[in-house]
Amino acid sequence: MLVKPRSNLHDPLPDGRTNPSVGLGNLYVVTSFDSEAFQIVDDDGEPIFVPRFLFDVIDDWIPGDWTRIVDNAGDWVLRCAPIVGA
Repeated sequence: MLVKPRSNLHDPLPDGRTNPSVGLGNLYVVTSFDSEAFQIVDDDGEPIFVPRFLFDVIDDWIPGDWTRIVDNAGDWVLRCAPIVGA
C-alpha cells in the first residue's frame, strides 16, 4: 500500500503531535495498519504510526502474505509478513 500525506499533516493532533518527520510531498509505503492508523517509515528511518485520516491512499494493493491479527476485543491489525532470518 502506498500513501501520500494530506496538506493538514502538520496540524497539531489532540495529543500535541505534529508529525515533523513526515514530508508533505513524499510517498510512503505502509508496513502495517489498523482501523485508525498507518505504520510507515518516516524520513528519519523510524517506523511510526500516523492517523489514517492524514493520508490519501495512492495504491491500495496489499501483498498476499500480509497477516491479519484480531485480539479478544475484536481490534485488528494487518501487517506485512515477518522477514525470515531477521
